[in-house]
Amino acid sequence: MSMSQSSSALHVALLAGLSSVAAVFALSDTIRLPDALNGHDKALHVVAFFVISITLMWRARARMVAVHALLLVGAAISLEWAQPLLTLTREASVGDVLASAAGIGAAALCAALASAARSGLTRRAAAHSRR
Repeated sequence: MSMSQSSSALHVALLAGLSSVAAVFALSDTIRLPDALNGHDKALHVVAFFVISITLMWRARARMVAVHALLLVGAAISLEWAQPLLTLTREASVGDVLASAAGIGAAALCAALASAARSGLTRRAAAHSRR
């Protein structure tokens, strides 16, 4: 297995793990937030979806960042929609979807900037090697 393939496999495994944790929290009737985190639900959505998103998008090319972001927003909407259908104590919230989308958007911006920087470095290195 090449370095690129092992990196991709690790990337997929990490994303699957983080997504599974997020799904368990989203769909669980028994998991409750500690009292110190009550009232910070939207901030938790931003952070959770930022971490999941940046894990997926970090090494993506700029064009793929938008595709990943759209898929992740779809997943966020699906999780919110599923909560009242699959649990007795959770309900869907447009605010939660917007907070999740904010985390996804922030990660997409970081990933796109990183992709642009990598691309610029690659072009400069190629131009320098032609001299």
